[in-house]
Amino acid sequence: MKARIVNLPEIFSNYFTDGISKNIALKLAQRLEEGNICMDLDDKADNVQYLTSSQIRKSPFVTDDPEQRIKPFVLYDDSLLYLHRYFRYESIIIGKISELISFGELNRSEFIDKYLSCQELISGILNIRDLSSKWQNVATLSSFINSLTFITGGPGTGKTTSISRFIHIFLMLFPDSKIVLTAPTGKAAARMSESLLLYSERIEDPVVKENYLKIKSKTLHRLLGIHKNNTVSSLSDDLKIPYDVVIVDESSMIDISLMGKLFHSTGSDTKMIFLGDKNQLSPIGAGSVFGDLCSTARLNQFPHEDFDLINKLADNEILTIEDRLDVSERSILSGNVIELQNSYRFSDTEGIGKLSRSILNGEIKELNKYYISDNTADTDVFITENIENEFAENLLDLYEEYAQEEDIKTAFSKLNRIKVLCSVTEGKYSVGYFNRLIETRLKEKRLINPDTYFYDKQAIIITENDYQLGLFNGDIGIVRSDKESGGFYAYFQLSELKKVSCNEIKRFSTAYAMSIHKSQGSEFDNAVVVLNDVENTGFLTRELIYTAVTRAKKRVLIISDRDVLTKALRNKISRISGIKYRINKLEVLS
Repeated sequence: MKARIVNLPEIFSNYFTDGISKNIALKLAQRLEEGNICMDLDDKADNVQYLTSSQIRKSPFVTDDPEQRIKPFVLYDDSLLYLHRYFRYESIIIGKISELISFGELNRSEFIDKYLSCQELISGILNIRDLSSKWQNVATLSSFINSLTFITGGPGTGKTTSISRFIHIFLMLFPDSKIVLTAPTGKAAARMSESLLLYSERIEDPVVKENYLKIKSKTLHRLLGIHKNNTVSSLSDDLKIPYDVVIVDESSMIDISLMGKLFHSTGSDTKMIFLGDKNQLSPIGAGSVFGDLCSTARLNQFPHEDFDLINKLADNEILTIEDRLDVSERSILSGNVIELQNSYRFSDTEGIGKLSRSILNGEIKELNKYYISDNTADTDVFITENIENEFAENLLDLYEEYAQEEDIKTAFSKLNRIKVLCSVTEGKYSVGYFNRLIETRLKEKRLINPDTYFYDKQAIIITENDYQLGLFNGDIGIVRSDKESGGFYAYFQLSELKKVSCNEIKRFSTAYAMSIHKSQGSEFDNAVVVLNDVENTGFLTRELIYTAVTRAKKRVLIISDRDVLTKALRNKISRISGIKYRINKLEVLS
């Protein structure tokens, strides 16, 4: 018997009886399922039935004044139609941005005076003379002078280096500051802690170093106190984050509801810095907030006062006339959005770096030379239509080295040497398919015995937040048998090594292979990327492929039918929101 597919938009629309309200509910719920925050009435591609604002106003459930009249649907400026909850999330974000910018402008002089008093000492932390570090230095200085900063860049462009230098400088000048690092997943938070630890070796001042090492990283859920009885949709005025500086990594993964709660819980006197890659996949939930915010101002363009100030703090003209913004093009976030452009991991002219740029630009012909069946000239990038090939075999052999490792910390390192990343979770060439394939290979070598629910050396991924255990969706663990008790324990490499009885773990799956969505925030030496579009749904996009290939640090193999890859490169994510439109309506401070 075939399972019945639940149509949630249709169920939601049935709560309304009149025709226009029913139609609005159905269309908005459908847009939300697609990841959109709202519906653009002026966009004929989005507004297929061409609902007019006058028609929409006839519904008793629509308001254009949500502050005074709370209704299920909000019509904004006669052009954007929202579910009330999502309009509120968006309004909270935009309102807090305006507050932060205003407060930062009023208090900027305090930071500048402190900085200039120690400028000579600080110059040793920055790397001003290195032209390739230009945007890293600008990102560090911009984070210092602004109350709100967005730093975007691909893998290896120095986002964590920029922010580590910022923290170093900030703690020199404000030693009692309370700083927190946060990210949407446990593994991303753990990576931030690792990066800080590495950078701490450069800090000579013992007091600064001690304060630096006290900084902890937390998942956003832990930071915000979100648990089963306090879901992300609830917004409490009681909770305020008790930190002077909040630094958010992997910001592209944060959906509108979680971002709304973060901004709602942040005081106007808090300095906020967001790090991420605007070209990565949008969140699984609704919205593409980080990408939207990065698009509200011209990247790496500065109003005259910021332009002059950054050069003054650098004691060098690191910004040139090309980086100066014309007054007519200014928005409220001008000078607050920095793009790091020089990758220290990948070359733009070869390997993964060149491949990722070709993917982002949709350059289909450029990818043809990487096919193994042709004369493959690049030793770091391979593409094949055949799943059975020696390149895949050699990469999958790396799982044997992992399974032979007894030391748990070394095992995590070896597990990160290889990962199969799939576009689908079940069916042909899916996550499930490759997990079973790798288990069979390891079992034949007598390295594992996967015949029990949990087994020794099993790689697992948590698939649902468990607030009691402190484990979150996407956390990676390694199972080990306990010889004394005969039971199984899972280890998780978070900010520190965490040991949990497998009896307590409720939702998980095996994780030799994982979905591309789940891989965000992770890095692997080698990646096998499997693209499959069995149902021809159009979910394969250039952002999906870019995210997958940039998880690899050294080598990537893409397994894909040529037609599937071509179609995916032509498909670009576009999520509808009012963020850019509404932010650009805000008055710019002079």
